[in-house]
Amino acid sequence: MLDCKYALIILQAMRKSPFLSLLIIIPASVAALDYTDVSGRYADAPFNVPESAAISLLTNRGVVSGNPDGTFAANSTLNRAEFLKIALLSNPEVTVGPSNSEDCFPDVRKNDWFSRFVCHSKAAGIVKGYPDGFFHPDRSVNYAEALKILTVVFGYETAPAPDEPWYMPYARAAQKRGTALPIGLAFDGLLTRGQMARLASAFIAEINSDLQNYRRAERGLPPADQSSAGSSSSSVSDAHVSSYGASSVPRTSSASPSALYDFPARSRFLLAGERSQPIASAMFFANLEPMIVRRAEVKLENKIDGIDSMYVVAADGTELGQIVLDKAFDSSEKTWRGALTGNYRIEKGEQKAIGVVVRIKARNQGGVSETMIEVDSLKLTVEGEWSADTIVSGTDGGPYPKHQTAMGRITSVVNAQESDGILPLGPGQQLASFTIAGSAVENVELKIEHMFFQVNKAIFVNVNNWQLGIAGSNERADCSFNPDDSAVSCSNLSDSIGILSGMSRTFRLFGDVSLAPDATAKNMQISLNRAGSTETLGAVRWTDQSGHFNWVELEEPLARGTRWK
Repeated sequence: MLDCKYALIILQAMRKSPFLSLLIIIPASVAALDYTDVSGRYADAPFNVPESAAISLLTNRGVVSGNPDGTFAANSTLNRAEFLKIALLSNPEVTVGPSNSEDCFPDVRKNDWFSRFVCHSKAAGIVKGYPDGFFHPDRSVNYAEALKILTVVFGYETAPAPDEPWYMPYARAAQKRGTALPIGLAFDGLLTRGQMARLASAFIAEINSDLQNYRRAERGLPPADQSSAGSSSSSVSDAHVSSYGASSVPRTSSASPSALYDFPARSRFLLAGERSQPIASAMFFANLEPMIVRRAEVKLENKIDGIDSMYVVAADGTELGQIVLDKAFDSSEKTWRGALTGNYRIEKGEQKAIGVVVRIKARNQGGVSETMIEVDSLKLTVEGEWSADTIVSGTDGGPYPKHQTAMGRITSVVNAQESDGILPLGPGQQLASFTIAGSAVENVELKIEHMFFQVNKAIFVNVNNWQLGIAGSNERADCSFNPDDSAVSCSNLSDSIGILSGMSRTFRLFGDVSLAPDATAKNMQISLNRAGSTETLGAVRWTDQSGHFNWVELEEPLARGTRWK
């Protein structure tokens, strides 16, 4: 991309010289985002790397300038008025002026500094206020509210599904566009100023088609060079420069320009027809001289028929090349190898994370569920830039994570009711509510088969007749309580309860609640804790209608329920 100031110079020159206008064609999009680190201007710097990148981007665009005392206060929360101002300033197509100031809520008066932003948003349908008629500008903003405001401000399309929490359409839209926070923050969790900066910056970068570079900045990497100029025209090239500016490495056409590789490798679901995140990764170190990566060899633990293609990638986003199954070298059909055309360079004294991604065969082309995939070894053949010596460098032992093929995955598990409340007493009380969302390939439905709830309660609280239901239905499934591990088990759920209609469903746990005589404590909290793994059982077990899975690809705990008191 061209920087704005240089684009202006070119346009002015074109007005003066008709000959120059014949030589240069300006790309449709010329505005580059400025990732220069300016976080040090704040008195409470330094911040962590991702927040420094986000704070710098917002500062460079004039969206934020810090507090009157010179601090940014990245770990502090911010209120609804503050966030609304930042959200509106983040989108340059939104214009807010003094004329927007009104008495638009009982607690928003025309002379308030935030009136123009709140009243503009009310008129535009971005905010509506609370049921009491007030806006409550001083309330801390939570993640769900922030997602709604930003997705509306930036014009994301949302599609509500039946019987789901109000915020799920906005969360899905952000996840689809890659702008959701890449951290395990609950939707009812209060947003810190640092998290706000990361969220708003992702929306800015995505609308500028520069999300990949922003995610690179979050990792402390420089932006990839995406521009080139010719003698008769200039165009945006799909090229990447290594982190140290050594060589230009073109991406293959199969790579998405916005792809972001998540290193190090961890256990994942590998979806049919889709390209994966790294299934194995290792650090490679250039000890004596710069090294050029020439070839790669990957050996799997087992022969896997469902892999369509395999690629070698680096953590900075560079694709080194594609490797193929070598049946002649290895009759067991476990080894993938080949030359890499990217000439990827590792500078002397530096180490680079390099990994392997795969594309799984599509559902109707040999892709199946529940296949376990694990790498046995990853080796690189490198050439010394100075000596021209060739060596094989690699790791045989890993450890490399195990993965499972699937037709879908569970994408989120969240608490669907208030975070705190008064313990309800009596029969059939709703004690917990969790929304589970997923994604799947076309024409595949996901179904929750088993759920295991952890119950943390005072000894004075008695609960019997545990049942599981869903929003919008009176159907209930009986569940059992195991006092030894204080867990409620809801197993073998029917299709009518378990299927994620619209890829999202809210599950409600009920019970008959009573208190022991002379109870002095009545606290209780119900949670879905364990994510599980390829080898251990999790709290949510599900099926894609062909394979059955005992884990989800999420952080623990999955979700904490209401804290009853």
